[in-house]
Amino acid sequence: MATLAGFLESKTEPDLVANVHLDPATSPQIEHGKKLVVENGCASCHEINGIKKPENFAPELSRIGSKPLSQLLFVEGVEHTLPGYVAAKVRSPRAFGPSLKMPQFNLTPLQIDAITTALLAQTDRSQTQPPAMRIASVQQTKYEPAGHAGQLMGDLRCLTCH
Repeated sequence: MATLAGFLESKTEPDLVANVHLDPATSPQIEHGKKLVVENGCASCHEINGIKKPENFAPELSRIGSKPLSQLLFVEGVEHTLPGYVAAKVRSPRAFGPSLKMPQFNLTPLQIDAITTALLAQTDRSQTQPPAMRIASVQQTKYEPAGHAGQLMGDLRCLTCH
């Protein structure tokens, strides 16, 4: 993988598109492409000129650890517990519906456990604790989670959408 990454990083744009010959894009092709960018949530992570970032693209997770089971939609094979739901959602987000935009990551069981643990710590109580004991949501601070879970959340860019 490192060899491939090194090779690609050494290439310039002219190297990569030297033998690519495309007809000029038509207006319907451009509109179709814009529609796909919006539908697939590309603009939620990438700044794209002329495409408005979708609102309410990803759910708020600041209190996910306090979410009542009655508000969750379980799919077949998922344990009917909050930890089971969160772990399943992290492990295989598209199993909950093909229209979900969360990328499918190839996570190890330990990584899934670390992310699940970090998310379950986001509770109503954690939001009402004294400021010195509270981890503020990303919108309020420049907080970066620590430890292994923090590294994973950074690598996977979870805080970009949540």
